[in-house]
Amino acid sequence: MKPIDYFSKNINKTIFLLFCILSTGVFAQDADNATSTKSQFKLHKKGEYFINWGYNRSWYNKSDIHFYGQGHDFTLNQVKAADRPSKLSLDYINPLTWSIPQFNFHAGYFLTDKFSISVGWDHMKYVMRGN
Repeated sequence: MKPIDYFSKNINKTIFLLFCILSTGVFAQDADNATSTKSQFKLHKKGEYFINWGYNRSWYNKSDIHFYGQGHDFTLNQVKAADRPSKLSLDYINPLTWSIPQFNFHAGYFLTDKFSISVGWDHMKYVMRGN
């Protein structure tokens, strides 16, 4: 076994274990709010930050794509396309390969309880099918 192969296998296991350990806190509840009923519970989000990360699938209708520039101007009519998700692998949790699968990332800050400002990145793959 090459040293690089051994290192990459162990780093994937370490990253996976770290991901499992850190994600357990995501599902924690505040002890005071755990016993509250819906009528008593009120969310206060003002001043809080949020982050979400996920993976997606996409479907596309037939499209007309117009290309133009210096020396060319043409349109492809009724183009069929599909997304190209990655096969289920450690690429989904390995930070060194995070841009390979399609993904969504959003982060923001709540200005009030109802309004926030956020930035996001939706990495999708549009692959033309056929001719």
